[in-house]
Amino acid sequence: MKQNVQMIVQYEVKNTLFSQYQEVMSKVINRLPYYDAAEINISHYNADSYKIIESFILPTESHYFALKKLRKSKKHNVFGRLDPFISGGLAKMDCWALKKQLY
Repeated sequence: MKQNVQMIVQYEVKNTLFSQYQEVMSKVINRLPYYDAAEINISHYNADSYKIIESFILPTESHYFALKKLRKSKKHNVFGRLDPFISGGLAKMDCWALKKQLY
């Protein structure tokens, strides 16, 4: 039996900076596979909202804890670039892990 972890990341983007956010987010998406992220999905709550939900699959809980720390780091050369676009900055980014049992 193998375990995967689904990582969910949620935050709100400042509406006046949404187009710049999208540019930086494309770099974030390109970087995620370097941390073994798969099945990457980014979505909005609805068309009027700037609330974002990201989800992707990671191989282990250790990957989750490491990536959570990097995603919330202002010093990271890619992930840290999101800080000015998020309402409340990276500190307001929420991260969860859901374990998946694979048989």
